[in-house]
Amino acid sequence: MSSETSWRARPPSSTSPANERTSLSDGPFRGRYYYRGRGAPTRGRPSVPRIPGKNILQGLYPSTIQAIEKPSDVPGSDDIVIDDVQYVGSYSWTESQEPTILVPGSPRLWRTDLTFPFSVPPDKGITFVYQNGHRCPESPLLPLFIAADTLARDGCTPVEWTTVDIVTDRNNLRKLWAFVEIPEPSDFRIDLELAGPWTLLMQRWEERTAETNGEHSRAGFGDEFEKRCTSAAPECERGVFAGHHRVISYDMSGLRLIVRCEVDAYLSTADDVTGDKHEEPSDQPETSKPEDALASALESLSLSSTSTSSHSTPTPVPQPSQVHGLTVIKAGSIIPQSSLTKVKSRSQQSMAALRWYEVYPQLLLGQTMHCMMGVHSRGTFAEVRHFEIDAPELEDVARSVQPGLRKLRALLEEIQQAAMACGAAAKLSLVCRERRLVLLRRTSAASLLPPDILRRFDA
Repeated sequence: MSSETSWRARPPSSTSPANERTSLSDGPFRGRYYYRGRGAPTRGRPSVPRIPGKNILQGLYPSTIQAIEKPSDVPGSDDIVIDDVQYVGSYSWTESQEPTILVPGSPRLWRTDLTFPFSVPPDKGITFVYQNGHRCPESPLLPLFIAADTLARDGCTPVEWTTVDIVTDRNNLRKLWAFVEIPEPSDFRIDLELAGPWTLLMQRWEERTAETNGEHSRAGFGDEFEKRCTSAAPECERGVFAGHHRVISYDMSGLRLIVRCEVDAYLSTADDVTGDKHEEPSDQPETSKPEDALASALESLSLSSTSTSSHSTPTPVPQPSQVHGLTVIKAGSIIPQSSLTKVKSRSQQSMAALRWYEVYPQLLLGQTMHCMMGVHSRGTFAEVRHFEIDAPELEDVARSVQPGLRKLRALLEEIQQAAMACGAAAKLSLVCRERRLVLLRRTSAASLLPPDILRRFDA
């Protein structure tokens, strides 16, 4: 791919309006429906036509390069530890017909003035399954890098890309976790490419990036519940509902990952309310007080008006920029990782049968510390339960997911080694069909990222 114009982001297709809200892009897995949206799965015929989907083998050669078996867990093995969590970047999609992101953007703010009970209508209309793939179909991974680069130029610590093992969406990790843990996992595909000597790019693939929920189909109440319980953050009013994505890096027992995931909301703290823009340190001992330097470095990230004297000159509003056809507007705030929350809804019946070992991985892999779970009866919510991932009552859950986490870590390393064996020029796809995971080669020679983005991985 030689020309920059080949890497321009494209506007959303007319089959799914840009201003429609997305569904949860990777809800808790439940058997064969683990990676679908946040409403109940529609197993019958929907009342409105479905958006056409792609074939999972589209653009792939039929010959199998390698079959990948499920790893076995060895009892007594060391626990997998996720630590050294670092903020890399964030962005919020806007309603613009041209692909546009707010950087750093912000998730929605959880409301503290809710009164119960309240009722919401069922979710309906068009929801996005994969918003990044819908709004930036030529290179869904591109916004991740554009956001990280924008924030690095404005004072955030840049990523040492040559030290990264895997760049992925959380959704891919959850599909692979389900593959090693569930007897009958759903079919899925992940497109792969080696960047530099060893960094594995894992690009999410979906049969369709948007779905239509009919008025009489089996819709849930998750979207409407979230709309009721949250509000747009300052400077991000133009952002689409559930369009905020956060990129973090962490160490998974020696494997360095860059992970992108959708973030639903954040819980207000004193710093958030006063407009403090700094990102709190990640799980590391604090040896000094960097508040002043960090606040100064990140000052340019805020478009908020500040108190000035009558003789001062107002701070000019940064103008939008364009990178590979993606418009970037500086707006929003960097929210501390410890304030982020998942927003979910459950019926009273399903709440009683809640299996945390299914829900917990989603929070763990995105390092989301909180979960606000609304409990309802046919759309009437009587309460919201607040869970914390590191709370004592979830210690047993944390231990119970270790076998799956160990197998996931082993599987990721095996996939990375398989890609390295194929060479840097190989364009690959990982396909799970009928409980079998195989590595195939793509027919297109196109890379997942533009050449100038890929060069950062060269050692």
